[in-house]
Amino acid sequence: MLHSPVMSPSYVVRQLAQLCIDHPLQTKILLVPGVRAGNDLTTALARSGQGWTNLRVTTPILLAAEEAEPQMAVRNGRRLQPEGGRRLVEGLLAAWPDEERRYFRSAVGQAQVDRGLAPSLYATLDAMRLAGVLPEHVVNLADGEGKPGDKAADLATIYRRYGELLQAGSWWDDAATFACALTLASEHAPK
Repeated sequence: MLHSPVMSPSYVVRQLAQLCIDHPLQTKILLVPGVRAGNDLTTALARSGQGWTNLRVTTPILLAAEEAEPQMAVRNGRRLQPEGGRRLVEGLLAAWPDEERRYFRSAVGQAQVDRGLAPSLYATLDAMRLAGVLPEHVVNLADGEGKPGDKAADLATIYRRYGELLQAGSWWDDAATFACALTLASEHAPK
């Protein structure tokens, strides 16, 4: 596998070191995909001999949650962790009457829920919410023959019900947290 010299770990560490040299006292926020990546970068920075001050390492969702939590509290909202989201989807699948299902008619037995349907559906719903895809966008997805499909209709149904559960329970998932943080950031942006 070829490594691009522009994006190699040593390049990133050199850029981070230069940032710390150029702005020694200013607050710096380093957004990383996960805590481990942040730890790896700061460890590499320390091993390079470059010290730093006021370098804060965080993930986008943690930073967004920090910004959005006061609004969440004002609105009596509660932060929904991924495990809670999976549990909500499990409950939706268990309560979904057979006669309302199309694609998932035979696939929504307890054995399938236990084997991974609920986590897989949760991951799909979470990704769609983060991407801004709405249930009404999903319902019209075509099957392989160009007609609205049963799978899309069932997915739209479970997606709509999931959104209703979030709203009824005052749950804030990652998508709602990011949306709130972005709204707050735009309200407080310099003019």
